[in-house]
Order: sequence, then C-alpha cells, then structure tokens
Amino acid sequence: MTTTYDVRIWKTDVYKGKTTTAYTVMWRVGTKRWKKRFRTSALADSYRADLISASRRGEAFDIETGLPVSAARPAQVVNWLDFACDYMDMKWPGAAATYRRSISEALTAITPAMLDGVRDGAPDGVAMRRALHRWAFNTARRDGSPAAVRSDLRWLKQQAMPVGRLAERAVLRGVLDALAQRLDGRPAAASVVSKRRRVLFNVLEYAVERELLPANPLPTFKWTAPKVSTGVDRRTVVNPVQARTLLTAVGETQRSGPQLVAFFALLYFAALRPEEAANVRKHNLSLPSSGWGERSTSPRRPRTPDRTGPMTAHSATSGSSKTGREGRDGPYRRRRS
Repeated sequence: MTTTYDVRIWKTDVYKGKTTTAYTVMWRVGTKRWKKRFRTSALADSYRADLISASRRGEAFDIETGLPVSAARPAQVVNWLDFACDYMDMKWPGAAATYRRSISEALTAITPAMLDGVRDGAPDGVAMRRALHRWAFNTARRDGSPAAVRSDLRWLKQQAMPVGRLAERAVLRGVLDALAQRLDGRPAAASVVSKRRRVLFNVLEYAVERELLPANPLPTFKWTAPKVSTGVDRRTVVNPVQARTLLTAVGETQRSGPQLVAFFALLYFAALRPEEAANVRKHNLSLPSSGWGERSTSPRRPRTPDRTGPMTAHSATSGSSKTGREGRDGPYRRRRS
C-alpha cells in the first residue's frame, strides 16, 4: 500500500438538475483527484467530515483508493448488495417459506437507502424492487434471472454503498426511515416496520460476525418507530348473524358446500388459522353426542407463491421458526343440526 500525507479536500459541489440534485465531495490525494456523489447533503457532509477528521489526525491516505488508511478495511470494500445476497443464502436452507419472504421484503426495502451517487440510468422503482425481491434475494432463482434483471442488478451493484457505511449514523437513519415507508411514500404499518427492523438487526449482527462492522449500531441508535396498534375495530369483526349467514350461503354450493361450511365454521367458532382449519381431519376431533368435545390440530403448513422459491422439507413441516409447536388443542362444542 502506497500512502501519502499530501491531501487536500475541497468544498462540496452541488449540482441541481431537472429531476435530481447531486452533492459531490471532491478531494486530492497526491496528484490524483477523487470525487464521490451523494443523494443528500447530509450524507455528503458526513463523508467530507470523515475525510477532514482523518487528515487533521495526521493519518496517511492510500494513493490507490484515495481513502484514509483506517478506512481501507474489509468493511469498506464489501458491497452491500453482495453482502445482502450472502445473508439471504445463509438464511435460506433453514428458513420457512414465509420467513424467506419476510427477509426478502426487508432487504428490498433497505437496498434503495443503501444506494450511493446520482440516479442517472437507474431502473424505475417497480422494476428495481421486482429484480431485488424476486431474483437477487431469492437463492433458488438468482442464477436464472432474465437479461433485463441482470442489467438492473449490475447497476444496483455499482451504486450500492459498502457495508461499513452502516456504522455512520446518517446512513443508518436513512435505512430506518426507508423501512418505515410504503412504496407510495405513506407510513408503513407498525407491525411491518417492527418485522423489518428485526431483520435489519439480524443483518447487522451478521456483519459483526463477519468482522465487517466493529459492533451492531442499532441498539444504541435513537430512532422512534411507529407504535404497534393492539386495538381491534369492532366494525371489522364478523358478528354472529353475519357468520351464520355466510355458513348458510356457502352450504348451498354444490359439491364443496359441506367442506366450506366446516372450514369457515372452524375459523369463526374455533378461532383456527386458515392453514390449521384446512388440515383438520376426523381423527383431530373428539365429539360426544352432546356437550363440549375436544379438538387437536396438526402443525401448520403455510404456502407461498412460487416466486419465493421451492419450499424445503423443513419449511413444509415446521411452518415457522418457532420450534416445538406440534399444534393447538382446544375445546369444541358439537353444533346442533
């Protein structure tokens, strides 16, 4: 590594275009000039401040990278998109299908906030998220992605920040703000934000495990997430008259009528989940001639669309990351015919 102390850092250059504004940090190391573009002034100022701090500390700069010697660690050269794909690959074998989808959705929401530089040549938002969710963060399908998707992913890889930038508070706040928004810019549901934040925490822990970050910055970072609403709007709950009207209507359906009556009756009267009700068989019920009987359910078997990839044997039998749950038992009263 060839280093020098001959460093000069200039004022941030601001370019205002018709559709976007770019902030460029420019500096010189030896005889070579360097520049780095950002989408916001806060990110540019933070990056410029780091360069100035390193120079004032008397730290040498690497001529080949233009960065301070302390910044030339592995964390600064691992691309976010590659790291996110590695994390998905690590989780994939033992994760249930629904958990795979949750991880993919969280990583898809994080990635736009981890892009660096000007958006010239960027794919539109829908194409970008489709390429990430259905292909990049899908271990089973990534290698077979179409040519258009591979082109979008190449652009994303070129613009993605290094993983080490997650240690910067401005970058981390941008990521958290992105997790709390829907595609249309409106606030996301509190439960969705909470789920995505848990995935981000695990991602940062994985970065620490790989020695790409010195520590997980999330626990000590002050950020207010939307509160999870635990109230239930009574207007959205089916009342007994509506439930019995539904059972009467579906009972008139030819061939599948009796099965539909049993399915929806289990949902309403026994409070089963749809996947649990679908798996109920005669041997799961213990019904006396009158009074209360007993019901036992089999393990859940959730199904997700094919685009999330094939389910493993683990995900088909466990149905979730909560091990040790074989089913739910409960009382059940025979309905008078």
